[in-house]
Amino acid sequence: HPGNILLLPDGKIGLLDFGQTKTLKDKDRLWLCRLVLAMCAEDYSLTAELVRDSHKYCTGPQFMLENPTLDALNAIAFTYFDTRWTPLAKVNVFDMNNSPMMKNRILRNTEEGFMVVRVGYLMRGLMTACKVETSMVLAWEPYARLALQRAGELPPSGTTTWLKRSLSKAKIAYAKLSGHEGYTEIQKQEAMISQFEDTDQLAPWNYM
Repeated sequence: HPGNILLLPDGKIGLLDFGQTKTLKDKDRLWLCRLVLAMCAEDYSLTAELVRDSHKYCTGPQFMLENPTLDALNAIAFTYFDTRWTPLAKVNVFDMNNSPMMKNRILRNTEEGFMVVRVGYLMRGLMTACKVETSMVLAWEPYARLALQRAGELPPSGTTTWLKRSLSKAKIAYAKLSGHEGYTEIQKQEAMISQFEDTDQLAPWNYM
């Protein structure tokens, strides 16, 4: 928790109570690296595929959803493994009557990646307290690419990832010019949560 993170006089970060660690198996670690690069590129189709078909790449299925829509799979990925705003980041999971997770149940949650998810949520809390906004997967991007290279894979270059992300943002801009502007944050959250329950809709991530 944030109380165990100190800013030292020389500007370095000091970590206290560093007892909870996790060593991922190679298959799970490389799957996470591929997921990080897909999320960095804002490639929503590939992100959804990696989450939905995690059993093909990992030691076992990481996630199983009752209704694995494109939007729901992306909501899981960006909420669990990134620190940017998502429709699920501030959902009260104990509100059983209104939680989208009750309407589209998570049948299996990741055990192997739990510590990574925990880091993401701790970073969200710390960033909120410090009024900082940034992306955890963008910070991890060079390390994910290096890990894949060392494993003998040829990941997309940084330039390719940047171009894909720029194209995604261009689509966002076009969508807004086409009449999707004017969303308040609350409206966006409500719209995206409703998409977590529905199918066959244009990914609302395009309007973030």
